[in-house]
Amino acid sequence: MEINKELITHVASTARLSLTDEEADEFLPQLRGVLDYFRILAKADTEGIKPSFHPLPLRDRWREDAEEGCISQAEALSLSQHTKDGFFKGPKAV
Repeated sequence: MEINKELITHVASTARLSLTDEEADEFLPQLRGVLDYFRILAKADTEGIKPSFHPLPLRDRWREDAEEGCISQAEALSLSQHTKDGFFKGPKAV
């Protein structure tokens, strides 16, 4: 695929971005450079390398759910000035 000014203008339009001609001219060599770099990466020998989702060996740390104390409805309502008939009041939504 050829990267040209028309393609940059089309992509910008699709993304609802407005670009001046000067900006499109400025982005053209930058985009070509990025794509050239990806071509170099595509040639890298990855045979025998396992795919990874993160470059560092991070592991999830799970814990068992533990029940903790909670406050009563009356206590929760007492913490707010915006209550009515046992419920919190909020702004009207349409």
